[in-house]
Amino acid sequence: MKTLVIYSSVSGYTKQYAKWIAEALDCEAKDIKEVDVTALNEYDCIIFGGCVYASKIRDLKLIKDNLSSLKKVIVFSTGLLADEKSVESFKTSNFDESMLKRISYYHLLGGVDLKKLNFVSRTILSIVGKSIGSRNGEKVDFSKPIFLGSKEAILPIVGEVKAYEKGLVK
Repeated sequence: MKTLVIYSSVSGYTKQYAKWIAEALDCEAKDIKEVDVTALNEYDCIIFGGCVYASKIRDLKLIKDNLSSLKKVIVFSTGLLADEKSVESFKTSNFDESMLKRISYYHLLGGVDLKKLNFVSRTILSIVGKSIGSRNGEKVDFSKPIFLGSKEAILPIVGEVKAYEKGLVK
């Protein structure tokens, strides 16, 4: 089965997840900037990962614009918020009902590296960071890069692809 992992990453954490998924599935991971859109329909499975920014998954337009010609599509997003309410908001902000019938969606805890963000993103993050800290009762320190996820978070995605390969899931 031919699988491609595509990612759009700012701080590098979505890229890291994409690389782990590709390694686990013995397939290629490509930055969205390197993707030949005309070749997407040659793959049996496309896995797309993008970070969440203001509840929107970065560069998801690539998948939305090509969904009708793709066979199996899995989308994962990464971000600092992973509570049930936030994840549901990400889902409803990015996909309509017809899309949700065609894709599988996962949200993975991401991270942040302020040095890789522009001024506006750093400002927004400082506000979000205060919100996260007040919810969890902890102070969030963004002065150094932080990663909240783990390699094990990819296991449900890898499991779904392997089940699809065996014909156990659509």
